[in-house]
Amino acid sequence: MTVSLGTILSIWLFSILGYHIISSMADDACSSCICYVQKDHLIVDCSYVGFSQIPVIPPNVSRLFLNGNNLTYIDSSSFGSVYLRNLRVLRLNNNPISSIEVGSFDMVRHIHTLLLQYTSLNEVPEGLFNDMVHLKWLWLFNSNISYVHPNAFKNLTRLKELYLYSNPLTSLPYGVFQDQANVKHLYIHDTSLPDPDCCNFCGLRKYADIKWASVSYGSQISCGMSIFCNYYFRFVN
Repeated sequence: MTVSLGTILSIWLFSILGYHIISSMADDACSSCICYVQKDHLIVDCSYVGFSQIPVIPPNVSRLFLNGNNLTYIDSSSFGSVYLRNLRVLRLNNNPISSIEVGSFDMVRHIHTLLLQYTSLNEVPEGLFNDMVHLKWLWLFNSNISYVHPNAFKNLTRLKELYLYSNPLTSLPYGVFQDQANVKHLYIHDTSLPDPDCCNFCGLRKYADIKWASVSYGSQISCGMSIFCNYYFRFVN
């Protein structure tokens, strides 16, 4: 059997890059996007394709990049009817998304990274992140968010980074971070929030890295030995 020079070059190129392209007309996403395997993880890159709705996604996807499209609305059917149990990273940033229906993430609830920055969400409602207990990185900055429900982040106990900065926030409900004992970085600067008091931080870890509105670098707040709130916070720039 004779192997063409083009075939040999293709095999060599993919072995050098460490991944190979998946082409499958059965999956709408892979017929329009770049799908490849890297270290046994299927990556579907649909960034900046011009989609106005989410295409059919391969069920074994590990990372899904949908950033930079024309998505305006996400509902409970957007990710299909097959549970994407392997999905860990979901990028929805840089889309004009104005509404995400509660229940939209039911089929992707094992993700640990969710990027929603540079959207038009307006609010973070109760139940939006229900059952997403594996979530560690949640980016919501520059998303025109003016309201956060008191239970918006309920049960997100593994969260490490929560970025809400550069939003038109004027207030945050007390106890909104009650389940965020593992958060290391909480950034809410470049907002119109008033100076915080201890009740704003109930649930957060001691010495968390906090950027809050216009609070200056090195400021400190002491909250006493409360059983409900940690007792010392330092703000960074």
